[in-house]
Amino acid sequence: MSNKRAIGIAKESTYGTLVPLGDYIWSEATESLKSDMGYTVIDPVGKRERTKILKGNWRIRGNIGPVEIEPENIAPVLIYGALGSDSVGDLGDGAYAHTISPSNTLPTFSIRMELDDKERRVVGAIVDGFELTCRYGEAAKLTASILSGKYETVENTVNASTFSTLQPFTYADITVKLDGSTITSRLYEVTLTLSNNVIDRGSLGSRTLDTVRLGPRVISGKFSSYFENTDDWNKMKNGTEFALQIELVGETIGGDKKYSISIALPRCVVKSDAIPHVMPIREPLVLDVPFEVLYDSSNGYDIQVVVTNTRSSSY
Repeated sequence: MSNKRAIGIAKESTYGTLVPLGDYIWSEATESLKSDMGYTVIDPVGKRERTKILKGNWRIRGNIGPVEIEPENIAPVLIYGALGSDSVGDLGDGAYAHTISPSNTLPTFSIRMELDDKERRVVGAIVDGFELTCRYGEAAKLTASILSGKYETVENTVNASTFSTLQPFTYADITVKLDGSTITSRLYEVTLTLSNNVIDRGSLGSRTLDTVRLGPRVISGKFSSYFENTDDWNKMKNGTEFALQIELVGETIGGDKKYSISIALPRCVVKSDAIPHVMPIREPLVLDVPFEVLYDSSNGYDIQVVVTNTRSSSY
């Protein structure tokens, strides 16, 4: 036994073709990817025994994560995978800004999973969505939902993997702004969820998924807050739209440049109940504020993520 457990991910240049090992970014994350043969067992007629089985769609589904978010580990790759476009700018001092924006086409990925002396390999993987969470007292975490319509293989070789040495972002590294005003001091948790609603529909003559088709992009979230006033409730009642900015800032790269992830949500609306409920006096009054994210025509996006790190090439 080699006692190696790791996940590697790399963007494919050709859908469903395994990427060379050198292009992989490795992470000490967990995963729950499961293959499903899509079997259908036919009920018998005239007897009780079932004797026939049909093969259906081969699919691999599951999650990668939760993984602690670092500026150069697997998390930014998964965010890019869920959005689809990356534009790189040189900031100087060895720092580069990756502006990750939504696209109507998504990249596909090869995934390697090291399991002691075996390696699972999945190709044609699509990031169907993610959930990003930052909770008081914990590291910021990301869980990505994965779908592949290609076959997986298991090999008897375990490859060399290298990991980022950077510290993950924590609850102390986050700043949340609502319409430009910082509200971090009254928050104890922020969650952001994105779903691409990939259409799982293949074609005749194949058990695999030969084309990636996307449904509506749905973005929502929740911030959990200590109760101070009825501003959030009034936003819900009046349908008031607002902009939300989530920023994670870490170690110094060089000069005044720091590792960071900044998420812009220019048009949000409170979705439902945003008022606290009666609870024991020994507990603080708290409220969960669920919100939906809409497309903002003046900015040209519903979400945009800027990752600042030392990677000079696009994802």
